Amino acid sequence: IAAAFKLKSVEIEITSQEDGIKAVSYGVGHGYGLDLCNAEKMAKGGAYYQKILEFYFPNLKLKR
Repeated sequence: IAAAFKLKSVEIEITSQEDGIKAVSYGVGHGYGLDLCNAEKMAKGGAYYQKILEFYFPNLKLKR
């Protein structure tokens, strides 16, 4: 979808509307690594930084 519409980001939210569909593109990222928009959504949903980092970097080992 991003390529077809020449969007600068692959972060797209698609929702159904009464009169059709709505597609919203977030950011200008490349689609790799940590997505700040989604990380913020996760944090607002109650996820701590450890959970967010595990989601984006599953092999990451955190040390103190």
